[in-house]
Amino acid sequence: MLGRSAEHLTASDGRRVDPASVIHLLGVLEARPWEHESTDKEGNTVVRRYVQNHWQKVPPGELRKMHKCEIQIWLAIYNLMQDKEIRRRY
Repeated sequence: MLGRSAEHLTASDGRRVDPASVIHLLGVLEARPWEHESTDKEGNTVVRRYVQNHWQKVPPGELRKMHKCEIQIWLAIYNLMQDKEIRRRY
């Protein structure tokens, strides 16, 4: 899912950054592989999230809470966007 780009940026701290990283991370956010929706026998939508190596049903009151993976991706995007060169490109 996460491809490689031939061109790389050098961040201010000297590390190499793939300029498409932000786009790839947004794709993962959109796909949400840690979450699964299905329908039960009564026709109600059931949401399950992958937590601690197994799928757990999400109670209705917790549907709006972010999964740890989602939080980590948003933090990665935020940190990437703090770099001047990446901001200039995107």
